[in-house]
Amino acid sequence: MRVVECARQFSALFVYVPHVANQERMKRNKFLKGLRPDLYRMVLSGSLRPIWMQ
Repeated sequence: MRVVECARQFSALFVYVPHVANQERMKRNKFLKGLRPDLYRMVLSGSLRPIWMQ
């Protein structure tokens, strides 16, 4: 699955967890925990920003 597709699906699934959907910090943490380790490191280093943050 491409990163764009993953981000789209990630956002769509928040319909099922409204208590998390309104909290940006929890949303960010859930997204980061779901990334592959190499992408996780890239996001944390600032060389790649998650789609939902753009």
